[in-house]
Amino acid sequence: MNDNTKEYLMLREEMLMRIKEQDTISKFVITTSVVIFGYAFSNPQVSALVYLLTFIFIVPLAFKELENKRAISYLGGYIIVVLEEKIPQITWGRNYYKFRIKSYDNGVLNKITAFGNLEFFALGIISAILYTIKCIKDNVLLNVGVERYGINLTITNIVLIIGSAIIILVLFVITIQYNNYDDGLRKYVKKWMDFQLDSGQMSKKRYDELSKELLEDEERKLEYYSSKEGII
Repeated sequence: MNDNTKEYLMLREEMLMRIKEQDTISKFVITTSVVIFGYAFSNPQVSALVYLLTFIFIVPLAFKELENKRAISYLGGYIIVVLEEKIPQITWGRNYYKFRIKSYDNGVLNKITAFGNLEFFALGIISAILYTIKCIKDNVLLNVGVERYGINLTITNIVLIIGSAIIILVLFVITIQYNNYDDGLRKYVKKWMDFQLDSGQMSKKRYDELSKELLEDEERKLEYYSSKEGII
């Protein structure tokens, strides 16, 4: 086993580790949120703020999952462009990439499951809704607030509701980025190709061949060459 093969196996193992970590994070977020909701439902006297406790771990773990997804795309791009170029007998990465990018895997079920990683966004919405309902149900007080439509809303509650809405928007953006795996992988394939060309580790001829094979984007390739005019 040569060094390139060892590096391939090492990076593949890291990718699998990050995928497992994503599953662990998702299970933790869902389980913990359900426990908090269950506690609040079984104890009606608790403060509405209990429902917002989920944001303490949902937000940072959502960013963690997004970082894992980006790392997987980054490593995948390196394997496809750099390592599989050195190990011709290993083609799984490129075949999988082309299978995805060329939309062989675009059935109805795949389109549905592509947006299956919605737990952070969905739990954020549920938390905010339950908090708001609890505030309204308890006629939320501190006895200092504004009266609207028979509901006493304090400034604090209004701020928390608006804050929850902003957090949900952030979670929505993260979810879109998280589910956009194909574009992320394509981006890093392009970046690794550009790096290989700029560093002299890939010829212009080979760059053209890979652009046609992997990117199928002549306009972006021409834009890259025009920006490097006089260097190559």
